[in-house]
Amino acid sequence: MTTVQLARTFRILFVLMLVAVTVLSLLPLNGNPVPGGDKTHHLIAWWAVVMAAVLGYTRGIGAEKLPGLSAKRLTLLVSALVAWSGVIEILQGFVGRYPEMMDLVFNSIGALAGNLCGLLLAGPVYRLLARPAEPSGPPV
Repeated sequence: MTTVQLARTFRILFVLMLVAVTVLSLLPLNGNPVPGGDKTHHLIAWWAVVMAAVLGYTRGIGAEKLPGLSAKRLTLLVSALVAWSGVIEILQGFVGRYPEMMDLVFNSIGALAGNLCGLLLAGPVYRLLARPAEPSGPPV
């Protein structure tokens, strides 16, 4: 898999996870508790979403040759995702769920952790999984 293909794969994974987290967060509760703590679920969900985004859209630390967003744009992306998690919390009040400020706090902690993990792991992940693009055309 080339670097571009790997980045595209992470971007697709990011969008799918963002849609899944959004939909699952807005489904009415059926009364059955989900195993594990509620706040743990928030932290893990937003950690995974943001980490996939960072792996799809940034070079990471120590991977200067990989295409990616600038630090400023990455900050905007992560901030937008945290803001979206806040919008989801507000919308939960309209679908029979319970919006909580602590959920937003744990969403934010998960997003920051996902950002840090993505930045630290992008270089090693791309070096391990991506291979250089093969030259096109006949050999010289």
